[in-house]
Amino acid sequence: MQRFNPARFLLVSCLMFFLTVDQHTFAQIPHTLSYQAVLTDNAGVPKPDGSYSITFRLYTAVSGGTALWTESQTLQVRRGLFSAVLGSVTPFGVDLTFAQPYWLSLQVAPDAEMTPRLPLTSTAYSLAPWTSIGSSVYVSDVLVGIGIVPDSVTGYRLDVNGQTLMRTGGTGGGFIAFGTPNAETGMTISGNNRADLRFDGNSIKLLASAGTGPPPASNGVVITTDGNVAIGHSAPTTKLDINGKTLIRAQDGLQIVGYQPFLTLTDANTGYTNSRVQGANGDLIFYPHSFIGGAPAMVVKSTSGNVGIGMTSPLTRLALSGGPEWTSNLWNGSLSMSNGSALGWEANASGQRFGIGQSTGGLYFFRTTSAFGTTGSPANYDLELTDTGNLTQARDKGGLVKAMIYVNADGTILRCYNGITNSSTGNCGFSISHPFTGSYSIDFGFQVNDRFVSVTAQQTEQVINGVNIGTGYYFLGATPNTVVVTTFITDVIFDESQANNPFMIIIY
Repeated sequence: MQRFNPARFLLVSCLMFFLTVDQHTFAQIPHTLSYQAVLTDNAGVPKPDGSYSITFRLYTAVSGGTALWTESQTLQVRRGLFSAVLGSVTPFGVDLTFAQPYWLSLQVAPDAEMTPRLPLTSTAYSLAPWTSIGSSVYVSDVLVGIGIVPDSVTGYRLDVNGQTLMRTGGTGGGFIAFGTPNAETGMTISGNNRADLRFDGNSIKLLASAGTGPPPASNGVVITTDGNVAIGHSAPTTKLDINGKTLIRAQDGLQIVGYQPFLTLTDANTGYTNSRVQGANGDLIFYPHSFIGGAPAMVVKSTSGNVGIGMTSPLTRLALSGGPEWTSNLWNGSLSMSNGSALGWEANASGQRFGIGQSTGGLYFFRTTSAFGTTGSPANYDLELTDTGNLTQARDKGGLVKAMIYVNADGTILRCYNGITNSSTGNCGFSISHPFTGSYSIDFGFQVNDRFVSVTAQQTEQVINGVNIGTGYYFLGATPNTVVVTTFITDVIFDESQANNPFMIIIY
């Protein structure tokens, strides 16, 4: 059964708007009255949405008596709310005045008339654009319309047609205005300065500025209809887009204040794992997910600007410590570079830049006059550590052995190394002739007459009269590439058969 609940059934005749009024009989009831109420069941729950046939009756007594006026309307109810214009179907009649009290009753078909009836309280009214409300009116809930009949279906308690101004301190104080600030729908809060809440159909803006003019879009927060947020400008391209360019702080776009504050980055693609960037004691600290709760992965020191990776107290501009295990004897890989990469130093006083780089073939130590990022000059390779572990150096550079040969007595090469061509197999690019007993002619294939040459014989040295006599000697051959070595035995009796002897020769 439909039930009238006095606490929920809202009579708004005290705040109604007289849509048509007899200009000569102000004490009479107007031609029409706007009326809103809430329809509930016995438990106070709003009735379901739908169409309801409602009959309104006007009495001069709280109970009993004969209805002075009756009108039936089919009304839409939404969330229990409905609205009706009484007198629009059946006029009230000119003999009804507020000189005596009236009571209004409602009947929702097919139920009986609801009880108790609601009193209609007389309220002062006139033809002015505003309506004075009696100070003795008490209602639990109201729907109010200003400049328009309020729509109870929407559920809005206040429905205003036109711009609205609310003052906070008289004509000279601040105010809140609802209307079209800067030709946009919104609200203005104004005093000595101004703030706006505006919507242009594509973005909502919360803005403030000095003075009473419209604040620009760069002076606040803008949220677009696709959910992007801009601070300091009006066209965000990401979920949060900050433009820190202001007159006071030209670069400070975001500041987080707190005790050792940090910024957490959560990756939803990997099970919502977290990473963290933190400021502590002026240092900038980086914690990838697996490092949170332990030592940081990287620290940038505030006092020196030194960067530590795997350590918290770097003493140089870049300090590395640890890393994954590398090689079976447990070296740690602190730094890895791709093949073809090089480490380099800026130019010294003579304009030379030195570098160490790896490429196919080995590790190279080189010089160049090219600045970083340019290819103006080639690399001059001063030293190479080959893939086979050998060191090579150009013939005209000092420091390393250029050639080593171990020659057998019959003139064959037992072991050798060519420091120019990086060869240590076969004859290493060398050739030897053995023209006669005790004489060996060695062709190295590169100029040796301006290099240091050392020859060491392998046979037993001879001692005569207590003096150690050398066992061999050498002399340069006819060409710059050739060294002729003669070996012999120094003894009381010269034995030519012992003149062929093994020896070693080294070119520096």
